[in-house]
Amino acid sequence: MSEVAVRQTARVLGTEPLGGCVVVRLELPRAAAPAPGRFHMALDPDGAAFLPRPVGVLPLPDGGVGIVVAAGSGAGLLARAERLDLLGP
Repeated sequence: MSEVAVRQTARVLGTEPLGGCVVVRLELPRAAAPAPGRFHMALDPDGAAFLPRPVGVLPLPDGGVGIVVAAGSGAGLLARAERLDLLGP
């Protein structure tokens, strides 16, 4: 059975350092994080990172959801966004 990708806009709630990476905390319209091993394509609709980047959406210990990006990479620009468009399961 094939799945249809869903586009949703997530509001960026904040960031937290994690070693050489950054955890980007998100508010998603759909409350739950997807199953482990599922990836989304993330895009900053306002243009800070103009190419979509593959990211894994993960549950956070406090019940929220987020993504982890390398701080110095092109994907790290996603941490500066106010909102992200996510395309995935």
